[in-house]
Amino acid sequence: MSYKYCVIAPYSPTFISASDLSSIGKAIAAKDGSMFWKPVNIKDASELRRLRPPKVPTLMLQFHGFKQNPFPQFRGPRLTTKSVHKAIQVSKLEAAGVRVPKTTRLETKTRVDPAEFGEYLIIKPTEKGASLGRGVTMIRTSEFESYRDEHATQYEKIGRSPPLVQQHIPTGGMPEHFRVQTFLSRVVSCRRSIQDALTPVNAPMQNLVLAEKVASNSGKLKRELYEDKEIEDFALRVDAVFDSVSKGIDILRSSEDRKLYALEVNMGNVWHFSSNLGVRNRKFIGVENMIKQYDLFEICAEAIIETSRQKLGLV
Repeated sequence: MSYKYCVIAPYSPTFISASDLSSIGKAIAAKDGSMFWKPVNIKDASELRRLRPPKVPTLMLQFHGFKQNPFPQFRGPRLTTKSVHKAIQVSKLEAAGVRVPKTTRLETKTRVDPAEFGEYLIIKPTEKGASLGRGVTMIRTSEFESYRDEHATQYEKIGRSPPLVQQHIPTGGMPEHFRVQTFLSRVVSCRRSIQDALTPVNAPMQNLVLAEKVASNSGKLKRELYEDKEIEDFALRVDAVFDSVSKGIDILRSSEDRKLYALEVNMGNVWHFSSNLGVRNRKFIGVENMIKQYDLFEICAEAIIETSRQKLGLV
């Protein structure tokens, strides 16, 4: 069978392995032999030199984010993975009717009403490098003005990004969150992370500012695969708000009313099945278990075939 269309997948081995891309390619070939599947390692100069898009309708698919646009000369349709600022995420999710923690920014004129935000606040950095729970701080709402007066002015400088000030969503005795990974609007992974320490509000607390044992994705964690249709459906509502190939969606379930909250949407380095960042998850959960949870390669193949045919007008 001759090829009728092509999908080029530029990638860096830091973010996704050639083996995973090969497995996806095999699943695609079994379903649709008319697609030419072409992963390209952008770190390999010889692969870049050899790349010659075939003379058939071609789409470019990016599993992860890039600092620079790979193949800027390509003029066909392109599916990208790109990050969105945390403050914009909250705004977009609220506009779409997705439940998020009550949120504002740490600015010199910010006022916080305890009746709206509750007894505790989470201060979440939004500048570059603010990930994996680094810098997340909990304070008492009653002490917010003191904290604001001490810290807010530094973010008025050009180029600075004020932290988010969010309602604290209690998740029980230990901080926990759910991470749902989506690929082309399909759920391909769902896991639960639980910190092996009491939430600060459930432990002895003397200081105004608590910078440890707050985020459920930092410190010593218990990680496990988790399947819950309510969480999956909620994640897909979040997924639909952002135009990005791969997303890692962090979700909290309140221990008070059991409602789900969208905490953050990670777009970029989220392919934990083989990325450098996903080493710990693979160690604790097992890569084969992660792949088998939702039949990863089959789902990806189906999604790529369906989406690329639609984008190329082949349906």
